[in-house]
Amino acid sequence: MEIGCIKRSKRSADFFSLANPFSTYNIQAAERPVSNSDLTAILLVLLLLIAFAQALGFLFTKLRQPKVVGEILAGVVLGPALLGRF
Repeated sequence: MEIGCIKRSKRSADFFSLANPFSTYNIQAAERPVSNSDLTAILLVLLLLIAFAQALGFLFTKLRQPKVVGEILAGVVLGPALLGRF
């Protein structure tokens, strides 16, 4: 699923393009709108990630560790695996 496309503009390298590196990129709209099934899949993946973060946060509090450590660990472990496909 392609949400956006970043293309490099064909401007010459002048002072302003060197001062602002983000000015040389144009973010364009996707070729097709997001369908209901795509939106459902994204929401399901986010819900799964939040649920796993809550579960690991609870586990880490039982181990007398900060809850945020478990939540960050869940994001590091599942984030690229689940969200990398979008």
